[in-house]
Amino acid sequence: MDLVNAGLKAGHGQAGDEHTQATTPEAICVSLDGWHHYRHELDLFPDPKEAHWRRGAAFTFDMAKYLAFVKALRDPSSPATPFFLFDHALKDPSPAPTPVLPHHRVVVIEGLYTLLDRDGWREAAQMMDVKVWIEVDRQVARRRLVERNFVAGLCGTREETERRVDQSDMANGEEVREFRVEPTDVVVSVDLPSTH
Repeated sequence: MDLVNAGLKAGHGQAGDEHTQATTPEAICVSLDGWHHYRHELDLFPDPKEAHWRRGAAFTFDMAKYLAFVKALRDPSSPATPFFLFDHALKDPSPAPTPVLPHHRVVVIEGLYTLLDRDGWREAAQMMDVKVWIEVDRQVARRRLVERNFVAGLCGTREETERRVDQSDMANGEEVREFRVEPTDVVVSVDLPSTH
């Protein structure tokens, strides 16, 4: 199994019959967003207001549980490795319907902090077989974030959304740009023409 940080998963796959291999997916995508601290956990932070406003910053993720998940993926004896998704309706993580299973030979883990060169995050990144950095122009990233966050209803107005993106999301991205584990691959993001 190969772990690609855009992931990781070596040694998890087992040979099976031809029918099983032909009908079951060999890859699975896991989003780092499933390790957001729950809102009720953010309420217990030293500065709950700041924790909620900065939700999405590295300190608002449960890095210890994420690291434990990555370590479990590296254990070839694990029969199944459950993980969480971020439920935008609940605004909190919820269990994924399908765990990472032995037939998943490739696990793609996507998220901003998968290459963060800080304690805990670094250890998880070093377990990845392939580390992909997607290079995005800062203004393109800002535009995409404002649109995504506004549509998701994270803020009441576009102006408030822009302020939050500038004060939180863009700062988070700059932290990873400055403190980043060396990727094995760099992909440049491009905007494709609209099909509408």
